[in-house]
Amino acid sequence: MSYNQGFSDIKTVIDDIHNHDSVLIYRDVGGIGDAAMITGAVTGIRRGLGKDIRIIVATIPYCSPVFYNNPDVNWLIDSTQFDRVHYDGAIDYGSGKDICKGIFESNGSMFFGLSHPCPSALYESQNEPNIQRSRQDLFSEACGVKFKVGDCAIYPTQEELLIAKKAIPFDKYTVFHVKSNAKSRDLPKYHVDNLARLLSKHTNLVLLSHDWKYRLYKYKNIVRVVRTPLREIIAIIANSEMLVGVDSMGVHLAGSLRVPVFGLFGTVNPRMRLGGYPNATWYSGYHRCKRQPCWYHPCIFGFCMRSISMKDVMESIMWFKRTWNLIKSVEDYNGNDK
Repeated sequence: MSYNQGFSDIKTVIDDIHNHDSVLIYRDVGGIGDAAMITGAVTGIRRGLGKDIRIIVATIPYCSPVFYNNPDVNWLIDSTQFDRVHYDGAIDYGSGKDICKGIFESNGSMFFGLSHPCPSALYESQNEPNIQRSRQDLFSEACGVKFKVGDCAIYPTQEELLIAKKAIPFDKYTVFHVKSNAKSRDLPKYHVDNLARLLSKHTNLVLLSHDWKYRLYKYKNIVRVVRTPLREIIAIIANSEMLVGVDSMGVHLAGSLRVPVFGLFGTVNPRMRLGGYPNATWYSGYHRCKRQPCWYHPCIFGFCMRSISMKDVMESIMWFKRTWNLIKSVEDYNGNDK
């Protein structure tokens, strides 16, 4: 069974699980990157419980496209329908999770809540800077399954890939995701411009961000992706050779698409974010700043991001790109030689 690309009616879902064993994964807060990391738990549940189990994902609307076309997801439901809105307009996310849990457990479904208290946030706040495990691993463990590196998966359709290919004027290109939703995770503007200029000497470049001002319009091999629907962004990344990005959705979409990822990190330990992807590496400014630990209360000044040397980053990116291309060449040769 597969679901259409959108939310399903809760009554339809409940009617279905009355006749089948089911598991519901609930995540109503966080970002698109969190949704991508949760796909690893979906893969693990399917592997552990088999094809007959119904897997339901409850999430917020702007994260839902991450789960479209996923063969391991049977139903997708809107988690906001369970929110309890207070008189002042604030939403109590905890009560929304409790309401959803009560409804589905009373109808015979197993429930896993990955919102507050978030298992990965608890681990990170208690163990930083000595991080040994990835968020992907922790999300899967919270759902009672064993995580394997590479479990996270996003599935663009062939039609989406073709449309994205026509939208970008290059056959081969690197995506540079330049901006996070948190100021402390961003590179300074002059770093972004310098790195984009340096990258463009070695590769065609697609700049991914909707509200950044660039000085590089004169470069013919640099294009911008502005205010593009999420499924189109996913397909653009899927068609790319590599993604370079700050701690935001881009690195997680690429990692879940098995596109090589080079992450630029500061206040957050990159092993926590990227350790679950099979083809990811990173450059971190974390230990260059004395204001530690800072994950739980990150500063707004971005000292660690400002301390990163663009020359060092560029050398690391090119080493990673050459290494990855060599690995692919060997794999292709071995495959053709059989």
